[in-house]
Amino acid sequence: MSEGRLRLPAMTIALLYLFVSVVALVTMLGDPYQMDFVAYWAAAQLALDGNPAGAYALDVHRAVELSAIQLRGALPFSYPPCFLLLLAPFGLLAYPVAAFDWVLLSFAAYGAALRRWAPAMPWLALSFPPLLVNVVTGQAGLLVASLFIGAMALLPKRPLLAGLLLGLLVVKPQLGLVVPLVLIAGREWRAIAGAAAAASGLVLLSLLVFGWSPWSAWLGNAGLIAAIASEGLAGWHRMASVYGALRLVGVPSLPAWLVHVVVALAAAAAAGWAWYRKAPLEARAGALAAATALASPYLFVYDTLLLVVPFLWLVGRGRHLALLGLAWAILFLALVQVAGWSGGPNLMPLAPIILLGLILWETRQPRDLSASAKETEPLPRAAALG
Repeated sequence: MSEGRLRLPAMTIALLYLFVSVVALVTMLGDPYQMDFVAYWAAAQLALDGNPAGAYALDVHRAVELSAIQLRGALPFSYPPCFLLLLAPFGLLAYPVAAFDWVLLSFAAYGAALRRWAPAMPWLALSFPPLLVNVVTGQAGLLVASLFIGAMALLPKRPLLAGLLLGLLVVKPQLGLVVPLVLIAGREWRAIAGAAAAASGLVLLSLLVFGWSPWSAWLGNAGLIAAIASEGLAGWHRMASVYGALRLVGVPSLPAWLVHVVVALAAAAAAGWAWYRKAPLEARAGALAAATALASPYLFVYDTLLLVVPFLWLVGRGRHLALLGLAWAILFLALVQVAGWSGGPNLMPLAPIILLGLILWETRQPRDLSASAKETEPLPRAAALG
């Protein structure tokens, strides 16, 4: 079995990631360094101090960040105010302790979601390159992946609860662009109701707790967020979108936008078609994850952790291992580029394109169940990567 052959290298890479992660977190407690999480922590501090709108005032927010560490560059807080509800408890802690706890808890949530979704593939899941980026930077990719994977696992039997988890993705709205489309295409009406209830409820709760001022400030910063995506203020090599990859190689803005939109629409249509045809659950979840990674121009390597969903299913099918290895290698190259080497082309968008193409190939027949008799449920516990 191909899964058995992959177990040893996957375990080796996962243990290497674990070593790097432990070193990073222990270092954080003893000698705090700059993580992206400091932007979350500063926003939480301001919210607890009664100034949630200050999270979107660049000078005010930066002053709080500087109270914890010396900054290299700018780390603005770009998330909607409803995210402050989840972050507020971490503002009660000192920065290094808050960062340690954030990573530990979000990693635990990711592990719990994967245990329900793909319990027999832990090493393969833990060797996925974007995982390490999220642990070392303290980004929200682990949280987003946990919500997404948990929702997909619950969808067959508890669609309303699955929708509630999907609705929480409103904290990162650019990653929810394709979700309504596929839920409508799949006639998942209870999940739609749950998602709408969770998203609107979280927004309303943030309005009750914080008022309108932070929302007004967040909307006022829309130009900055758009500039990060359209002008590459964070570096084109760090962006995982089709638009960012094209801009890195010198394609002008307008043609790059056109290509991005065409790819995004094609990916969304492919995912919608998979859901409309009621393809196996893992295939539908994988298609949605890949289309999500191709839809938003505001996407970074840590957001691509969602691609673990199609990756695991396709490896479990036991075919196309060379292409799957290429997709993994592309994301590992992105990890190296983010770590400091900014040379070479940005190949990140090729990973979701490869994965989505393989999903379409694997589900080209209405009900191709040759690889598993239970593909309408999460990955079986008897798979070989345990």
